[in-house]
Amino acid sequence: MTQIVSKNHSIYVQLLYLLTGAAIAAIVFFQIFYSTGNYVLDHYLESSTYIEKQNLKYLAKMQKYVTAEHISSSDIAQLNTWVQRQKMIYVRIYKDQIQIYDSDYPKEDVSVSEIAAGNYPWESYYDLELSDITVEVMISGSFSYQLYNWLLVASICLSFAVFLGIVLLGIRKKMKYILKLSDEIAILEGGSLDYSITVKGKDELAMLAEGIENMRIAFQSLLNQEMEMMKENQRIVTEMSHDIRTPVTAIMLYSEILQKEQYKTEEQRKEYVKKINKKAYRLKQLVDHLFEYALVAGDEEIELEEPELFETVFLICFLRHVIIWNRKSLL
Repeated sequence: MTQIVSKNHSIYVQLLYLLTGAAIAAIVFFQIFYSTGNYVLDHYLESSTYIEKQNLKYLAKMQKYVTAEHISSSDIAQLNTWVQRQKMIYVRIYKDQIQIYDSDYPKEDVSVSEIAAGNYPWESYYDLELSDITVEVMISGSFSYQLYNWLLVASICLSFAVFLGIVLLGIRKKMKYILKLSDEIAILEGGSLDYSITVKGKDELAMLAEGIENMRIAFQSLLNQEMEMMKENQRIVTEMSHDIRTPVTAIMLYSEILQKEQYKTEEQRKEYVKKINKKAYRLKQLVDHLFEYALVAGDEEIELEEPELFETVFLICFLRHVIIWNRKSLL
């Protein structure tokens, strides 16, 4: 009998466990990957010239723009258009150690404040050739933050991939079992009732598979019972046909004797009629048994009467030979 699925083994609960486990695994992966990536980036930025190369890259772009636009020290504010287009750099320009441009304050004339160059060790200064003079440029950009942002995006994407992969693997396991059940049901539909259905787990799918297996066993048992009944029918019919043949043969012989009046006395004729009546009654009894068995078709075996004795069969055969001999003599 198929059992009721408990809540702990339900497919919905299993799916909830799967999603929760996948989320935990994704969070753990994110923490590990992001922490490791931060450590690697910190070490890389400290030991490499990545920032310097980026500064020189943007310096070359600035020099190309200044040369193309013929920007001089008097119209240095025009450089603000190019700086804003870059979106990730900060620029200060100094003339004779006095600041003349600050990209944070593009519309203000910072030269009147006479801010001197700080020459801080963490700042890099480069020469920029304007159309009239050469000035010093300090370039600072969020190059390292860009790498950390890429690391964050990569960590999130890979963590989501881990989450999705675990969920798909869990669903794939269930789908594989469903496909297996579908193939096994197709085998049963083909007539191979000896093939057992795979029952795996304790969820709704397992209970469905168990129900199909129980149905297969019940149907196979029913077919076996029908086969046994057919064999039993054949046996009963064979035995009854043998039992019926004996009284029928006797009736035919005694009837032929009476028809040909091959008896000596009236008592002998009455004896033959009595035997015919007895054999007819027995034949009726056998036929009644046969009909009862056909109507009931039960499992109980029909008890047949005892077969004819050897003396009776011998007498019938003797009479048959006598009748045949008398026929030949009359001819």
